[in-house]
Amino acid sequence: MELVARREEVRWLREHYPASQQRACGLLQMAVSSFRYESRRNDEPLRARLVELAREKPRFGYRRLHILLDRGGERVNHKRVYRRVGHRIAPGFLSTPKHRNGTPPL
Repeated sequence: MELVARREEVRWLREHYPASQQRACGLLQMAVSSFRYESRRNDEPLRARLVELAREKPRFGYRRLHILLDRGGERVNHKRVYRRVGHRIAPGFLSTPKHRNGTPPL
């Protein structure tokens, strides 16, 4: 079970039964610190910039998008770009083949 799903399960358990946070987390074999964790990172500006770049250059993958970000002055780790790009940025990303093999489409 993912962490997000476990958190939801703990919340549901606490709403429907008189259980403490520690008890509910223990039942689902989850650390209380993981339940309380809230990320402080805001990736919206990075995500918006990646969407913009992906729309300009739809064939570029995360590596090329990372290079474009670097050239634009935004220092971002390549692994972070990889996690953000995925297939979530542009649906249909790389949906058409770059080269055809010469056979007509059906």
